[in-house]
Amino acid sequence: MDDLIERLLRGHEDPWPLYERLRESGTGVHFFDGIGTRGAYLCFRHADITRIHHSPETFGAADFRSTSAAVHDPADPEQRRFVDIWSRQAVFRDGAEHKRLRRALKTAFAGPAAERVHGCVRHASDDVIARIFLRGHTEIEFMREVAAEVPIAVSARILGIDPADRDRFRSWCQALLSASATPPCPVSGRPSPPEVAPANELVDYLRAALRARRRVPGTDLISALARSPEFAPAHADGDPDVLAQLVLILTAGNDATSNLLGNAVNLLLDLPDVRTRLADEPGRLGAAVEEVLRFAPPLHMTCRVALRDVELGGHDVPRGTPVVQAIPAANRDPRVFTEPDVFRIDRFTRGDAPAHVSFAPGQHHCIGDQLARLEAQVMLARFLAHFPGITRGSLPALPQVDRTHARGWKTLPVRLRP
Repeated sequence: MDDLIERLLRGHEDPWPLYERLRESGTGVHFFDGIGTRGAYLCFRHADITRIHHSPETFGAADFRSTSAAVHDPADPEQRRFVDIWSRQAVFRDGAEHKRLRRALKTAFAGPAAERVHGCVRHASDDVIARIFLRGHTEIEFMREVAAEVPIAVSARILGIDPADRDRFRSWCQALLSASATPPCPVSGRPSPPEVAPANELVDYLRAALRARRRVPGTDLISALARSPEFAPAHADGDPDVLAQLVLILTAGNDATSNLLGNAVNLLLDLPDVRTRLADEPGRLGAAVEEVLRFAPPLHMTCRVALRDVELGGHDVPRGTPVVQAIPAANRDPRVFTEPDVFRIDRFTRGDAPAHVSFAPGQHHCIGDQLARLEAQVMLARFLAHFPGITRGSLPALPQVDRTHARGWKTLPVRLRP
């Protein structure tokens, strides 16, 4: 199986046949010594991945400092500053600390804030559509002009970023994604450390905004987190923890939503009947987005760590060993899903449909899942309403091949047709 796993992690070929072979070989759990310093187990079946995420006493969060050791340089003060904030994210915490950070984030998105988020998504989507019309182009590069723009525009509105700073904010967010684009458990080798200075500039900007909101609060997300009792006064490190969760929202939310939009449009370009149906019946978009999440998820691999010796798929997994989950393989597991390789927009219209694992089940369930769904539904509805006859552009689409843990499209040319 080592050859198949190496080919999968290289990222330069179609991953779906590899996912199927690895899922259906043996027990669907395979050891590979080319990950990290001690090797890792990779899981490809729905039942095992669900078990991992529902067993927090057995499988814990991977520590960022260890998973990024082959990438970030601890001797560089800028790298240390980046890692100090990054490692405080809720995804790298377990137990009481994880619950505290999740409570703060859930509160910030609840109540009146939820309606404000809906408004931000609608306005940001309309702004992106308006810019397309303003440019008057008959062909666009969807990933750059739509998929990357929408989540950043939504984030800027949710966080209350000054409109005068939004160009800088966009540039910083793109730099943050580049600095954080490391696999959950890096393959052996020592790639060059990423450029983190622009990402640190964004953190400094958010730190100044946080302090300003503590003095004069507003209705934005930064103000909500600044007021959260989970960060102050009981917790002396309140500001770095807030900043870390803001970074989490910007990286995970922007990247996942961008790839979700791109993956959805790429599928619709090859399914004109489905595209027409969704343009005519936008009420079906909720179920359609759910099927995109199952069929072509934006996140492909995530990592947990065994907190004790445990049996998994017939293997004895020692304490401290990384356990990588291949989400797309689980989402097309024939033991769970009928006709798993068929894209069906009605699959999730019934309440008894099996759950995909694209947002991770259990305690580490993605806190921004509803925001990603909302952004995809609203933007696709707006886009199809204006351009129901879209076709592929004059140049071929190029898939991402340098980030095997998060798959999408590097470019996706689209010809606009009403």
